[in-house]
Amino acid sequence: MVSILSLKLYQVEGRKIEPIDTTKLNEGKIYIIIDTHAKRTKIWIWSGAKSNMMDRYFAGVSATKIKAKKKLYGASIEVVESGSEPEQFPKLAELEGIIERDEEFEEILLTEEESELEADLKPLKTKETESEVTEPLGTEGNEEELISKLKSFLKDLSNDMGEIKKKISTFLEGI
Repeated sequence: MVSILSLKLYQVEGRKIEPIDTTKLNEGKIYIIIDTHAKRTKIWIWSGAKSNMMDRYFAGVSATKIKAKKKLYGASIEVVESGSEPEQFPKLAELEGIIERDEEFEEILLTEEESELEADLKPLKTKETESEVTEPLGTEGNEEELISKLKSFLKDLSNDMGEIKKKISTFLEGI
């Protein structure tokens, strides 16, 4: 049985990380779970099937910062998707109602460099789905140029893969 003091749960939403005391994980959200019960501390990033990609990115950055702030230097970070939890993943349903909120949590702030990266991304709506998509700034209106560059890149990649395949075949024949 996992001790309630060995688990800390945080919900990631946008650039905010909030300590939580519930173990009911929402499919549209991302959570950071710190498990200090095991021999080696584990930081889990659980992402729901409907979670936002930018939130996933921020959760990864934040987990690394939490690891440093809490001096969990030997801890490993593992990303888990909803429905694909490994056996070692904490059985949160069994702990509902007894998880304590991390009151000592300090807000994680992005560095200037990370903030600039995030500022270079903006939400767009596609005509087909009307859902938000994050695209780098400066790509709108240049579709033909982007498609041309993508085709060129894929052609180069294909040629490189062909060369690699030949080298592997030659190597395997020599064994």
